Parts: sequence; C-alpha cells; structure tokens
Amino acid sequence: MTNLLNIQVKKTTETNWNTFTLTVLISEQSAVGYQATVLGWSDCQGSGVTKEEAIANLNQAINTRLETTEIASLKIVNSNAQHPWMKFAGMHEENPLFEEVLAFIESDRQQLDIEMEDYYQQLDEEMDASLSHQFDEEDGAPIYEDYAHQFDEEDEAQFDEAYEHQVDEDYMA
Repeated sequence: MTNLLNIQVKKTTETNWNTFTLTVLISEQSAVGYQATVLGWSDCQGSGVTKEEAIANLNQAINTRLETTEIASLKIVNSNAQHPWMKFAGMHEENPLFEEVLAFIESDRQQLDIEMEDYYQQLDEEMDASLSHQFDEEDGAPIYEDYAHQFDEEDEAQFDEAYEHQVDEDYMA
C-alpha cells in the first residue's frame, strides 16, 4: 500500500514566535452574556458578562491548553493529485485535423516572427535616422539643420526653443 499523503511539520521561524492569530466567534448568550469560541477548536471556549471578559477567559483557556501542547503548521502534499489541466492534455491527438491545425499554427507563428523582425528593423532604422547628426568639420559641434524643416517660417520662436533644447541635451550628455 502506498502512502497517500506526505505530511510535513513546519515550525515557524518568525520573530514573534509566541504570537499567533486565531479566528474567534463571539456570540451573545441570553443568560450568561457572551461566549467566545475559537473556530476549528469547538472545545476551546470562554464566556463572560461582556465581550471583553469572554475574550479574556478564552485567552486564558487557550494558554492553559497550550501549556501541554504545541501548534505546528502542516503542509500536506497529495502525491495522487493531478493538475486540473492534465485532463485536457492530448485530447485532440486522435483528431484527423490535428496535424493540419499544428501546421497552421507553426506557419502563422513563422509569419508573425517575420513581420515582427521587419517591424523591429524599421524601428531601428527610424531610430538611427533620428539620432544621426551632422557635425561641423571645424569644431565638431552638431549641426541642427533638420529642425528647420519641422516648422514653418512663421514659427521661428518655436524653432529657436527646440534648437536650444536640443543643444542643451547634446552638451549635457
């Protein structure tokens, strides 16, 4: 017989080793006041006239119980569990159109790769063209004649601003 569950005890290594959080159900009792119960530990309860007293009594009950016990986290690995998508694996391999569909997918991917390569090459060329500057032979300073074609003659102020901005960026770099 094989072991169905691989159970591992994991002890926490947190800095607050003596602090943990429990979910507590607090209910109003007509005769007593309030009752606080740790969810999942139905036998671990505290009661009191007020909510605060019920929680304090529950805290005392938990501490009393933990004096002789230990809380540990269990990580349970079910070795027989199957990934939910596995039931779909290979479901079309007997279909007579399966090979045709695979060929179409491969062809489509190759076409997309070619298109993307052309697109990236075009981007590279545009980037190279936008970054290419002419340099003055005497002092090596960039010539910004290409800005003159971007604006109408009426927009001389805008041209000057763009020119100054580009010159600042080039000399700062």
